[in-house]
Amino acid sequence: MKIKTKIITSLKYICIFILTVCITFAMPLTAEATLETYPEYLRNIPVSIVGSSEGNVKAVDLNYDENTYISMRDMAELLNATQKAFDIKVTYNSVSVTSGVPYEIKGGENVPFASNLRDEKDDPYNRKKNAFSIDEKEVSYYTIIHKNSEGVYDCYITPGDFALLLDIDMWYNGDVLNADPDSALNLNLKDLEADGYFEGMNAVLLGDASSGEVIYEYNGDLSFPLASITKLMTYAVVMDAVTGGRISLDTVVTFSENVEKLSYSVDHAFHMQAGDTATLEDLIYGSLMQSSNECSLALAEAVSGSEERFVEAMNLKAAELGMSDGTFFYNCNGLPVFSGGVFSGKKQNHITAEDLFILSNYLLSVYPRITEITACSEKYLESMSRTVMNSNPMLKNVDDVVGLKTGTTNKAGSCLVSAKKVSVNSENRYIVAIVLGAEDGAFRNNVSQTLLSYGTKVLQAGDGGLLDGASHIDGGAESKKIPRDAESLARLIVRKTIK
Repeated sequence: MKIKTKIITSLKYICIFILTVCITFAMPLTAEATLETYPEYLRNIPVSIVGSSEGNVKAVDLNYDENTYISMRDMAELLNATQKAFDIKVTYNSVSVTSGVPYEIKGGENVPFASNLRDEKDDPYNRKKNAFSIDEKEVSYYTIIHKNSEGVYDCYITPGDFALLLDIDMWYNGDVLNADPDSALNLNLKDLEADGYFEGMNAVLLGDASSGEVIYEYNGDLSFPLASITKLMTYAVVMDAVTGGRISLDTVVTFSENVEKLSYSVDHAFHMQAGDTATLEDLIYGSLMQSSNECSLALAEAVSGSEERFVEAMNLKAAELGMSDGTFFYNCNGLPVFSGGVFSGKKQNHITAEDLFILSNYLLSVYPRITEITACSEKYLESMSRTVMNSNPMLKNVDDVVGLKTGTTNKAGSCLVSAKKVSVNSENRYIVAIVLGAEDGAFRNNVSQTLLSYGTKVLQAGDGGLLDGASHIDGGAESKKIPRDAESLARLIVRKTIK
């Protein structure tokens, strides 16, 4: 009897569950399930094109309110009669933009999202690095590709990336997105800071490496992990050994068992066998371009005999260049280092953005050949019989970028040091944009490109000499100047307290 009662009770609950599911899926979408029901997914934004037209742009708020990606087809139609007109072709995984030509209408442009969003919500909008080109030049942006109401593939991109892509001035006026096709992108970094733009990262710095002037910084004197950007210091120590005659670029380096072991870890770039060899120069390319941790270790052992002694040289170099106490190294590649013991800690190399600017200035001044390495998109390493690829997205997105280094760990976040050559009164100068600890690669890329765009316009708007501080730095902040020549850098032995 007890068994029979349990069976009946179980069947009753099963029937109730099945009935609930059937009612749920059979029930038509109620009037309450309108656009406001899913604000984190889809919305419609009014757009005003200065001197031209007004309309609507479909927008996807990815996972969070205001994490906005806008329809490029909607924007293309609205800009069609302006000097920022562009045509766009989109497939399920690629985007091709041709600037300066009328947009070919495909259907579904400027048609708002419907109020019935169940289908759209069930078909998620996924962001990724789709293949992207503008005027047949490959660029690197995170985008969403999705079919519009007419079944035509559309591309969604952040308003900031759209403004950078077309160099068009854009801003919000209330809830209206404005675009001025007759004006280039106009930025004010202090306004962006006040709006919280830089809070999604640890630190940023923008500087004129040719003068040593810091144009803008946010948390520039605070110490943070730098991940594989460590390899810039590794390069500095290696090149000091080369110029000192202790080793040469042609030196053939034999890989140790430690190098082989690292090359088979989860953080490897490629496998290397103990006893195999490569030239010092090829190891440098592997370290800086593809951020090979195993190449960096091979360099350290070749120069100093062991990584431990090489790291001592790295820290001595930091002191020689006048870096703060907030900069210190545990290894040659930027990987986390476990401290050992029963409760093992996880340590990482640290640096301040200001110290990283010092290091960048040193390399660009004393070892300018680094730009030949870090400006390469790909390089065949003959001694290793392999091709390495450059991981720096700014090489694709910004003309005249010549490096310098990417870096990512869970603790460090997404980091990037970019250097760009700027022509001012027939003189080539370098600006350096530093981003430490961005929440993801998409944000890191956007901030880096924003800094490079701003820095370029600051230099080109000047008289070709030193920036005079308050008149060039947003908000009138006091200017900082960091010496760029090797002699001055070596004399600048200043210790600063970490805030």
